[in-house]
Amino acid sequence: MLQNMSWTKAEEAFKQSDLVILPTGSCEEHGPHMPLGTDFLVAGEIARRVGEKTGAIVAPTVPYGHCPWHMDFPGTVNIDQDVLYGYYMQICEALVKWGAARFMFINGHGGNTPVLDRVSMKLRSKGVLCCVVDWWTLAGTLNSAWVERGHGGVPETSAVLALFPGLVDMEAAKPAQPKRFSPQLETQSINKFGFRNVPVKIWMRTRDIVEVGNFGDDPRLATAALGESEIGAVVEFLSELSRIRLQPDPA
Repeated sequence: MLQNMSWTKAEEAFKQSDLVILPTGSCEEHGPHMPLGTDFLVAGEIARRVGEKTGAIVAPTVPYGHCPWHMDFPGTVNIDQDVLYGYYMQICEALVKWGAARFMFINGHGGNTPVLDRVSMKLRSKGVLCCVVDWWTLAGTLNSAWVERGHGGVPETSAVLALFPGLVDMEAAKPAQPKRFSPQLETQSINKFGFRNVPVKIWMRTRDIVEVGNFGDDPRLATAALGESEIGAVVEFLSELSRIRLQPDPA
C-alpha cells in the first residue's frame, strides 16, 4: 500500500515490482441502503487483496468519478471527464517516474471507463502497459449469478455486505420500480430501453427512472456469502492477469 510506505520503502518497492494497481470509483448514491462510497470502497478492497497476493504496489484509491446522471441525489460528487483524465494522467506519469511500467486500473464505476480507456491508450504510446477492469462486469462474466442487472442491486449490495457489513442498512433496502415511458418501451437501466425487443439507448438521469436511486435486482436478496464468492473469484482472476507483460520488440 503506497500510502503506508516511507519514501525509502517506496524506492525499494519499485525495484521489486513495476506493476501499480490503481483503484478507482465514485462518490454517488446506490439506493437508501448503501453507502455513497460503494464504488471506491469495493474497488479499493479488491486492489488491496490483489496486491497482497501479487506483491504489486497499490496506489491510493481515487474516490471520485464521472457521474452527472446521479446528481439529483444528495452527497453525489461529479467530476468532469476532461478533469478526471488529466488527474489520472498526472498520477500515472508521476508513478512512471518512480518505476511503474504497468498499471492495473480496478474500476468500481462505469462512468470512469471511457476516461480510463483514454488514459490507457495514451500511456501505451509511451511504452506503458495498462489494463482496465470493471470489477462488476468481470464478476458477471465469471458467473452469471453475479451479473449486476442495474445499480445497487444484488451483486453490488452483496459485495458491500461481505466487505463492509456495517455500512449496509438492509432494513432500508427497497426494490426499484422503474418508470415506463410508453406501454411498449421497457426501462432496463439509466440509458438502456427495449422497444419491441429491440435495444435502444436513451440517456436519462437516474431520478428520471427511479426514486430510490437503486434499480435492477431486488437488493433485499443480497447476501454476504454471495459477495465473498464474487470478490474472491475476481481477486483470483486479477492475480493471474497481473502476470501479463509486454513482449520485447524484435531486434
